[in-house]
Amino acid sequence: MDSAYIFAIVACLLGAGGMYVVVEFRLHGERQQGMSKLLKAQVDTAAAKKETLAFTKYTEYLPAGKVMLTDKLKLLLVKVVREHAYTETIPREQFKLKANVLIVVRYAVEYSFNLDLKPEQFELRATPAGIDIQLRKPLLLGFPAIKLLSHELGMEESQIDQKSVVNEIQVKLPALVRKFGTAIASEEATLALCEKKLVDCLREFLAAQQGVKQVPAITVTYR
Repeated sequence: MDSAYIFAIVACLLGAGGMYVVVEFRLHGERQQGMSKLLKAQVDTAAAKKETLAFTKYTEYLPAGKVMLTDKLKLLLVKVVREHAYTETIPREQFKLKANVLIVVRYAVEYSFNLDLKPEQFELRATPAGIDIQLRKPLLLGFPAIKLLSHELGMEESQIDQKSVVNEIQVKLPALVRKFGTAIASEEATLALCEKKLVDCLREFLAAQQGVKQVPAITVTYR
């Protein structure tokens, strides 16, 4: 075979081999670069996932939070003091008066309310907006304490036994304030007092748990 022809073949083979080495080297570099990017992406994803979990870690502690609320707040009392006025007409026949006389009795009442936090009576639920505490509205507890403040007559009448009249009115007040208390239990101001104690207690508990980075908004829903 002609030596020039052989040389040409060898040159081609060497050239092809060299080209292969160059291409393989370049591909190897690209593969390494691609692998590095992939590993970095995996690390970043794992870090992001860990960070996300830290912000949702509180959900793992909701069952324990429910137990805590039952134990810590089962005797929760919210006290509300209100002043009321009771008006009644004293018939003239009662004390042989010339005309009926109006009497106004002012009194203060301390109402006590509590929340039913037995485990079967409320729920803690994770929502897209945070945490929702679902429970019944506050209940009036016991008999409200009544304190008489003052009384006055529409006109002065010396014949009226004011003490006996006030005593008669005082006997009527407990039934009235029980009705008032039922209405006050649903007032926004009363609900806000109950919610604050409930939410503050749960937030403090969750924030102290291991791995919890943030406690979201906590709402209260009455059913």
